[in-house]
Amino acid sequence: MVNIKTATLLWQSMRPHQWLKNVFILSGLIFGRAFNDSAYIFPVLLSVIAFTLVASAGYILNDLLDQKIDIQHPQKNHRPIASGDLSINIALIWMCSLLFIGLSLGFYISFKAFALLIAYCLLTAAYSIKLKNIPWLEVICIVTGFVLRVLLGTYVVGIPASVWVVSCSALLALFLVLVKRRSEQLVCKKQPYYLRIVLNAYQENWLDRAVYLAAFLCFSAYTFYAMIHGVGVTIIFVALGIWRYLFLLHLRSEQAIELDVAHEFFQDSILQVIVVLWVLALVWLLII
Repeated sequence: MVNIKTATLLWQSMRPHQWLKNVFILSGLIFGRAFNDSAYIFPVLLSVIAFTLVASAGYILNDLLDQKIDIQHPQKNHRPIASGDLSINIALIWMCSLLFIGLSLGFYISFKAFALLIAYCLLTAAYSIKLKNIPWLEVICIVTGFVLRVLLGTYVVGIPASVWVVSCSALLALFLVLVKRRSEQLVCKKQPYYLRIVLNAYQENWLDRAVYLAAFLCFSAYTFYAMIHGVGVTIIFVALGIWRYLFLLHLRSEQAIELDVAHEFFQDSILQVIVVLWVLALVWLLII
């Protein structure tokens, strides 16, 4: 019998704040102008649930493998598995349950959805076990995970996967990953007792330039898309969102706190307003 405390720990182990990343699955509904088509809404929403469960299982796997490392981390040491509050056996059972339910939902949606979820599982497992310690390849793995989200919400449900949507999503993911790595690097200079292994391979000046280059490419790609599809007004909100994350990068480094992309969205009211205005403006322009 699972008590309330254990249930709370199991919920926390799923990292619900990270589910924000799964909004990429909805990109097909929005940019494909299919948000008013009931034939697409149900399978896309079901895809979000399936991917969320599978991704949560991946987070638990990563926490199990990194338990000894996370204990040394000033923020991650509070996670249920790292702190020892959640036993490894219960975590394993919960991980397998989430994986089974998520893949079953994927199979119910379509074989394509099931195959894509399996691909994500393999990518996550490879990343957690080995690839996260290989410079730049670990970045590519994370970006690929975001692209798979987009494909799950487009290709597998029959919505055309626009090259522009996939490109903008990949570049945005690249920007956010590099921002996080740069933040970790800045914090590690002030708190040297914890260091992500792969950070040793990234030169500070180069990574700094990579962050701004990714920001420029992301903004440029979206600008081209917006101008072609008549939603140019939304460009200002994308620019403000990128600027806000760059601002938070340097603010958190001064506070010696690692920037968590998803966590910042739920904590920063300015970022929330920017994103909400972007969504409202985009949907309105696509409707008319």
